[in-house]
Amino acid sequence: MIKLRYLLLATFFIAPTLVLALDEIIPGKHQILKDTKVIIQENKFNQVKLYMKNGVFEFTSIEYDKKIPSYRFNKDPIEVETYEIVFFDANDKQIYKANIGNPFLVKAQHIGFEGSDYFYGYDNQGSFNVPYPKNIEPKSIVIYKVFLSTRDKLQKVLIN
Repeated sequence: MIKLRYLLLATFFIAPTLVLALDEIIPGKHQILKDTKVIIQENKFNQVKLYMKNGVFEFTSIEYDKKIPSYRFNKDPIEVETYEIVFFDANDKQIYKANIGNPFLVKAQHIGFEGSDYFYGYDNQGSFNVPYPKNIEPKSIVIYKVFLSTRDKLQKVLIN
């Protein structure tokens, strides 16, 4: 009976340690910071507004001559999947490409995660804006999901 008690006590102390050790492999829990600043010469852009719900992207609108805050061009410091938007003209020729980070990653500071810069989760629907230079006239965009060395085409969206 005493051995069973020691076994149960050991289980309560060793099992959480194993869980904490396995917790180290959760992507994004511990940050990989990079040189994240992208230099933009002009801070006024046009921007396309997109909406995504249940994995389907929809074009919402275009806003012209918008001032975009400089933080918008900082890459996400968390090493998770990102999204890349490629703009095409009327002849389906690529005219611009932008990595927009992950607009579906929701970050917050949280008690219990003091050792990490962010606590995060995902929002599977929402609107987001993608700025592009004023001197191009895109007719469509293609959205890619990028993770490590893979780049998967998700969807082509026509812009009116």
